[in-house]
Order: sequence, then C-alpha cells, then structure tokens
Amino acid sequence: MKISTKKGDYLFTDIKNKRVRKNDKIIEALGLVDETIISIIEADSCVDIPYVEEIVNTLSAIAGYVSGYQEAFDISVLLTKIEKDIENCPSNFKFNYPYKQKEKIALSTARVKVRALERALVAINDTEVFYLPFINRLSDFMYYLQVTI
Repeated sequence: MKISTKKGDYLFTDIKNKRVRKNDKIIEALGLVDETIISIIEADSCVDIPYVEEIVNTLSAIAGYVSGYQEAFDISVLLTKIEKDIENCPSNFKFNYPYKQKEKIALSTARVKVRALERALVAINDTEVFYLPFINRLSDFMYYLQVTI
C-alpha cells in the first residue's frame, strides 16, 4: 500500500469519486473523527473505557460512511450499552472541571472532542442521520465515565 498518492499536495484532496477542497466541511468532519478516536484511545490508556474497541470501530465506520466508502450500518447494540451505563449516573453530580486529575482530564478532553465532532457532523447534514444519536450519547458517556471513576 502506498502512503502517498501525491494528489493532495495543494488545495484539494480525494474522497470517494470526487475532489474536494481541504477545508471542505466533510474533510473537517473526517479530521475530527480521527482526533476523537485518538483522544478516546488516549483516555483509555489512563482509565479503562468500556467498549473502547467497539467505539473506535464505530467511529471509523462513520468516517467510512461520511466519505462515501461504506453503507449505513446498525449502531443500536453499542448505543444501547452506552445508554444503559449512562442511566446509572449518580443523580447528585454536577458539572466540574477535573483539576489535577489526569484520568478525568483525559475523559473530559475526549468528551470535548466528541462534542466538536458532533457539531462538524451536523454541519455536513441537512437531515437527521443514523449516527448522530450515537455521537450525542458518546459525549454523555465520556462525561458519565468522568464523574463515576
């Protein structure tokens, strides 16, 4: 496999059957998928994130769908797992900033990345898309993990 095609050296890059500007909303969203994946993996290196491989694989598949290389797919099983965990969140918690708590900072950073990804994915869609509820719950899940560790 070649690492470089030398087709993206300037203003444009390729996605499924078309060239787009490197600042196109789709390219921004795909970049945020990558950033989110790495942020979640980094958080997992500090504290074990349940379903981390499923989450990463799902985010990767969403990137495939957004770029036109993959068909829509079922996220319901993973979404149900995450929602079940979120339901167990203590009712007495409040939003806080995790000063000097590396594990919680890593989870909070992942949550912020997921929220940025959600905004980018909404920006490229004119209608509701199957993956948006998952992305929204994923940010809630990162917050849930932060307040429960």
